[in-house]
Amino acid sequence: MKKWITVLLTLAMLASLLCGVSALAAGDEQSEDAPAEQTAEEAAGGETGEEAEEAEEDDLEGLDRLGEETEGCVLVKITNAAGTDIMAINIKPSDDWAWSEDIMADEDTFEVDETSVLCYTPTAAEDGEETEDGEEAEAAEPVPQDLQIVFTDWTVGIIHNAILEDMQDVQLMRAWNSVPYLVYTSIATGEQVDTNEAEQAIALEEYYATQSSGGSSSSSSSGGGNTSGCIGGDAIFN
Repeated sequence: MKKWITVLLTLAMLASLLCGVSALAAGDEQSEDAPAEQTAEEAAGGETGEEAEEAEEDDLEGLDRLGEETEGCVLVKITNAAGTDIMAINIKPSDDWAWSEDIMADEDTFEVDETSVLCYTPTAAEDGEETEDGEEAEAAEPVPQDLQIVFTDWTVGIIHNAILEDMQDVQLMRAWNSVPYLVYTSIATGEQVDTNEAEQAIALEEYYATQSSGGSSSSSSSGGGNTSGCIGGDAIFN
């Protein structure tokens, strides 16, 4: 009798051991499957390209437009952080001399801390429109643009060489000497860009150029035959 009891206990222990091994194996399989299931869920929950584009459009919805919004135009979200309201904005390619008309609506004001959407329409060569022979134009490098900013205090500043297609979340700012500049996030690199140093260098170069041309003009005019003026030979210097 005792022998049968011993055999039964041994069989029960073996059965218990087999059940434990089966449960452990099932647990390992679930652990291996879990990351794949989680990844699938994450992929399902992530935004597609269309969803990201819709989210961006929703972000711009309800904001005033600076310029006419057309099909294929570039939309740049911009905030007036210059400390002064803006009453006019003109735009031109950086290598051109002729400014556009004011892109802002009549009697409109781009107020301090207001966020609006700058609408910029690239040329046909830039956006791939068809040429006269019916062939699609090759995509060209974005053309740098200059922005002329007219503030309500009647001061005027110029933003130089702006690649608008590469800008998002733009802050339009003004330095201590009233030189305007931009701080924005580059779409290409994801990094923040600050143009203050570049704008200051351009402003300094333009200042020296003005002083140089003004000095030449003064020298030629004062070198004439009439020396009886206020700073002529018969006045201060004698």
